[in-house]
Amino acid sequence: MTIRVRTLLTCLSVLTFVAACDSNSNAPRPPAIPIVLDALSISGTKTSLNPVFDPNVYRYSVIAADDVVDDVTLTASAANSILITVNGGILVSDVAVVLDNLSVGDVVRIQVQGVGFQLSDPIEYEIVYLPSDFPELTVTVLENGASTDPLYVNMNGPTTNYVAILDNHGVPVFFRGNSQRLIDFKWHAATGERSYARRTGTINQWGRDDNVEQVILDESFDEIDQIETIGLSHTDVHDFLINENNELILLSYDGSIRDLTAFGLSAQEVVEDSVVQILDRATRQVMFEWNSWGQVPYEDQTTPEPRSEYAHVNSVFEDVDGGLIMSFRGMSQVAKVSRPGGQVVWRLGGRSNQFEFVNDPYSNLCGQHTVSRLENGNLLIFDNGQNCWPVVAARGDTTRVVEYRLDEQNMVAELVWSYQQDGVYTQFAGSAQRLPNGNTMIGWGGRTDILATEVNSAGEKVFEITAFHGETTVIGYRARRYPE
Repeated sequence: MTIRVRTLLTCLSVLTFVAACDSNSNAPRPPAIPIVLDALSISGTKTSLNPVFDPNVYRYSVIAADDVVDDVTLTASAANSILITVNGGILVSDVAVVLDNLSVGDVVRIQVQGVGFQLSDPIEYEIVYLPSDFPELTVTVLENGASTDPLYVNMNGPTTNYVAILDNHGVPVFFRGNSQRLIDFKWHAATGERSYARRTGTINQWGRDDNVEQVILDESFDEIDQIETIGLSHTDVHDFLINENNELILLSYDGSIRDLTAFGLSAQEVVEDSVVQILDRATRQVMFEWNSWGQVPYEDQTTPEPRSEYAHVNSVFEDVDGGLIMSFRGMSQVAKVSRPGGQVVWRLGGRSNQFEFVNDPYSNLCGQHTVSRLENGNLLIFDNGQNCWPVVAARGDTTRVVEYRLDEQNMVAELVWSYQQDGVYTQFAGSAQRLPNGNTMIGWGGRTDILATEVNSAGEKVFEITAFHGETTVIGYRARRYPE
């Protein structure tokens, strides 16, 4: 990368001055003075530095004004230092430097170091140069007690599709874009691999156009596998797991023609069942398959109009006994299915609810997403607040995260913790994750501005990040933290 310094001073004069300051090597040296940048700015880009410059924050990002840009100009200053380098080239404090041939994805490295009597270990600042269609991210809350684990997100809009790993200032550690939608970016604890779902752009025989492949990435973020269901008409986007047995757990909305005259419909109706399929990773052999037809009553839909895709499974969690806990948004119900038998063990919420709700002001679930079993045995659910059953007028438009203690013998679901945020209502998508530090990470899904919020056990916000792409909607689906 070429660096052009706009000044009459030359790099030679700087080096000469550096040598003069350090000529008396036998003289006693005072303690090193801490060296940091006093100011850093950049121009010729779509956005200014994110976050706002702070000498004690060392990573930043900017969004390119165009993906092919000539003159991006950087200025840095440090009162206690005479040696500043940008990508290895020396510059003078407070003098603008032009970065030629800068490409999206490049990282500009600014190193500041004392010289002579102020000799110190160098400190490095970084600026990540993002594509022009990358969403604008802003951390609006960052308090002590927030997790420092990286944040995994996907961000989708009409003209932008990205997955990214973000630090606590909203600066990408990794990002990848695609012309097809990318969703459900995650890390798999069992194997240490990452994955995301990528739309294939194909349409199956039932007209469904959101068929995906689950893409597995290695530690270097290289694609090493692409996974689809076997013998089904569809591979779904909503969830994907790799378990400790190296089995692949996939979801599908698989279609067929059925006689629905019993429900006032025709004898030739297209019906899409919710299917969970488990594959042996090495052989791609189907080890287990469960279909919602006959297990989840078609008439239990809570949507305003009957849907051909009636159950709408949108998350799956492997329980400690190998059973599968699934969220059926179309039924406003969470259910557990045994494995290998495939029987429904219990149903929480919806028309076929089997539990007594205790300490819950609404006593229902409403088009929920992302259910998980916590280490304490409780269930954590992102409860959207849409298509409730039963309908509770007092609830209104309320999205919440709920934690239930389940008594599976006496069939009691006791609400022991919940969180909702004033003015935040997410009709679709969303996630809740209990973190190792006891906080809860919330992905707001279909919200257009708040991407994710982290709250402590008292319901106090310790982290929040917003995402905009001009005035268009950015859908995050899930937001989760994983260890480095």
